[in-house]
Amino acid sequence: MSDSTTTSRSYAETEPWTTRSLPMPADISEADARIALAVGLFAGDLITIGRGSEIAGLSYRAFVDALSERRIPWVTITEESWAEDLKTLESLRARHAL
Repeated sequence: MSDSTTTSRSYAETEPWTTRSLPMPADISEADARIALAVGLFAGDLITIGRGSEIAGLSYRAFVDALSERRIPWVTITEESWAEDLKTLESLRARHAL
């Protein structure tokens, strides 16, 4: 059986869902709490963006907007992908410079 304190992405993505009860200030709506939880889990690299949108109860696009509003990056650009993008741009620039 898995340890419930495990926080790796693979654990979070493969284990079944469960429902938890948390104390919450009365002036925080359930919707706001769900979004805050999903954003925090995503920012901590514990869930994917798709799982975050499910937890938040938002569409994929609306969850991306929620992340952007909080200045949380939702795309990771590696040096390798950056280099590939630059090659593509150079290739396109060369084709259109004829």
